[in-house]
Amino acid sequence: MKALFCLVATMLLTACVSSAHPPAHAAVDWADENVNFDAMRTTIGWADDYQQRCHDGRPLAEIYQAADANNWAELAKIGQQWLQQCPIDIRINYMTSMALEQLGEQAASDDHYRWFDGLMQSLVSSGDGTTPATAYVTVSVQEEYDAMYFFQVRPTSQRLINNPLCDEVHVVDSAGEQAVLYFNPAAHFNRLKQQRERQ
Repeated sequence: MKALFCLVATMLLTACVSSAHPPAHAAVDWADENVNFDAMRTTIGWADDYQQRCHDGRPLAEIYQAADANNWAELAKIGQQWLQQCPIDIRINYMTSMALEQLGEQAASDDHYRWFDGLMQSLVSSGDGTTPATAYVTVSVQEEYDAMYFFQVRPTSQRLINNPLCDEVHVVDSAGEQAVLYFNPAAHFNRLKQQRERQ
């Protein structure tokens, strides 16, 4: 199994209608090696249907249940179905890659790992997370928690700050090292603004 990959010796993050039947989307070419992940995250993350497309009904609990049971076929099935709807889901791309590797489907596993890696690289290249002005830019709170998962840190406290608007998050790693990180879920803030304007 591939190692979890260490992106940075720094850590991460947090911050944050619905339809039972999300609209159909064009088939994703997972083997495409020329994907612009920045554009992909922007296009989907800022879309009006992001909430229903990538948040509502997210099968993360089912994914972990299948992983705990070593039911890789079920995990791969659930993951691939969800990712056709929400291809920018960082954590489910990783978990699907892991399942496909366990099933011996190396080419498909490599495709999803490339998406996972490309999406994470897109996120961490958006800033350095050390100041409000250089906060990591995310498309949702969900994406921030996924990034924290891979940075192997957990939030201990957080607050919303202004000028510029972003999350200040206190985190700790498994060794007890603490840090303060900044995240700007700009697309999430925009969705909240639009909801207020519609009320």
